[in-house]
Amino acid sequence: MADEKEKALEIFSSGCNCSQAVVTAFAEHFGIDADAAKGLARAFGGGVARQGGRCGALNGALMVLGLIEQATAEEKDAKERTYERVQAFQKRFIDANGALDCRDILGVDLSQPGGHDEAVAKNLFKTVCHDVVGNTVSILENTLEKEEEGGK
Repeated sequence: MADEKEKALEIFSSGCNCSQAVVTAFAEHFGIDADAAKGLARAFGGGVARQGGRCGALNGALMVLGLIEQATAEEKDAKERTYERVQAFQKRFIDANGALDCRDILGVDLSQPGGHDEAVAKNLFKTVCHDVVGNTVSILENTLEKEEEGGK
């Protein structure tokens, strides 16, 4: 892993959503084209299509965690290992970002009338979301480095 955080923040700053930034930063590690990664993650920004649910950066990270087991022949075992990773990851995500849901992290519900405009006016995407993307990638890098070392 090298410079994924910087790459994700650059992708996010270029206009992609938080989920796209996280998935695309790691795409090449799994042989996925950057445009395909952006398309895969496109719907997850703003807590899934600006609905304020699970943070898009978190959803992006969960997609990446799911890719760790892509070459495993035994799906049941791969699923169980992935679920364990996800549960541990979500705990670290809450510690770093305070919550799992976009509306709770931002303090603004994007799904409500005027919610997106309020978030823009408060500069939340460039401040809070920027930090969440960075935090998420840092946690993910740490998780993947542990995987490469053979630990969980």
